Amino acid sequence: MFFENGLNFICQNNSSLVKFVDYPKVQAYKAKKSKNSSMFQGNKKTKKYFEGWYFKMVSQDEGSILSVIPGISISEDGSTKHAFIQIIDGKIAQTKYINFPIEDFYFSKEDFLIKIGNNIFSKDSIVLDIQRDSLSVIGKVYMKNLTELKSKNKQRQKIMGWFYKVPFMECYHGLVSLNHDLYGEIKTNNRRFRFDGGRGYIEKDWGKSMPSSWIWIQTNSFKNSNSSFMLSIAKIPWLGFSFTGFLGFYYINNEIVRFGTYSKAKVKLEKYEENSLNLNIVLKDEILEIQTIKKNSGMLKAPVNGNMNRRILEGIDADLKVKLLDETKNVLFEDSSKTTGLELVGDIRELFKKADICINLVGILYEQKKGNTFKNIHTIFPSLLAKLCKEYNLKHFIHLSALGINEAVDSDYAKSKLEGENEIIKNFPLATIFRPSIVYSVEDGFTNSQLNLLNKLPVFPLFYGGNTKFAPIHCSDLTDTIHHVISNNI
Repeated sequence: MFFENGLNFICQNNSSLVKFVDYPKVQAYKAKKSKNSSMFQGNKKTKKYFEGWYFKMVSQDEGSILSVIPGISISEDGSTKHAFIQIIDGKIAQTKYINFPIEDFYFSKEDFLIKIGNNIFSKDSIVLDIQRDSLSVIGKVYMKNLTELKSKNKQRQKIMGWFYKVPFMECYHGLVSLNHDLYGEIKTNNRRFRFDGGRGYIEKDWGKSMPSSWIWIQTNSFKNSNSSFMLSIAKIPWLGFSFTGFLGFYYINNEIVRFGTYSKAKVKLEKYEENSLNLNIVLKDEILEIQTIKKNSGMLKAPVNGNMNRRILEGIDADLKVKLLDETKNVLFEDSSKTTGLELVGDIRELFKKADICINLVGILYEQKKGNTFKNIHTIFPSLLAKLCKEYNLKHFIHLSALGINEAVDSDYAKSKLEGENEIIKNFPLATIFRPSIVYSVEDGFTNSQLNLLNKLPVFPLFYGGNTKFAPIHCSDLTDTIHHVISNNI
């Protein structure tokens, strides 16, 4: 029955497969993929894009650990595109990266199902058939009893919380299955991996680039319990600035608890050395104590602006100890794993640097490029900053708005600025908002162009009957004022 279920899923959905290069637009696909992040998200992408699914498989005796990562890569200018399959043998830290023509990549219009050459990947099964000069990978593995990320009322949840809806993130993260049973085997050259009765896990990433620094810890092969745990901490770039964000979950005693930057949880670094890490995650009324030690590591390729030209180390046989305590330090759960996925990439200590004050000087005068709209820059962006300031307990948030926006009812610029102020006050009531007139300096983009026009044109229009008045302020005077506010804790 286990074998038949996997085959049935593939057969039923195989007719829904479409070729990526032939179907940039699929009818009604946008609504389907937004509800189900495990599905292929990049059907309209033509440049600077990657997407990959991470299948981790651990045998029943934990003697075999194998991770398989199928995906696609589209270069920064769109000139180079290919599909790929990465394989990492956790016990010997050996990795393989197999390129496929982009024409070999297919995706389902109905569910999570992709095909790369003769290889098929879905939430229910993996079918591998790779034959290269020095590499042979053949096998079938089927998944059963999948645990999806759902709320108590069985509603599907996003591991990113409300960050999933934030535009222009460089990388998005999704979970397909937190824990499931495995059946089948895979043979790579002369090495055989038997997964009957084993444990599996599936997640994915998509976007432009992976972060510059991050921590990733995952296991669902605990010694004494059928539990699962994942934590990711990363330096997240967004519209010219960056912040440390984190997300994760624990699945213990059939209960799923997700947490992250969006849930007001806190992460604290207790100890960090080259191959070991101790962290505490402070939840609403619980504390997670995490201790991990890296052992073997294999070299994987990672994306930068869609190109898979970055190299990172990943171990999938790390040691992990997890302890869950309540507010009174009573131990609610304690277990360990020796088959933990662990990535410590970039400057780890940078992830835990703290800030006290956030100053937002970002703004635009014209809507020019796609995405650089008044609403995104003047309303959504300040709203996100205010939420982050609140969640990270910053003592001050200073925001630069604009003079006269209450009266300029016919200006989209002014409306977006005013809406941004309202969002800030709602999310961070103690914020300080400056409303200067035109800020000028050497080679600024507004006053210099106006002066050039005045110098060259024989006639210059006077808007609003010539009653519009400016009170320009030099940038150095503005920064002095901001410094005065901070120094005197105004």
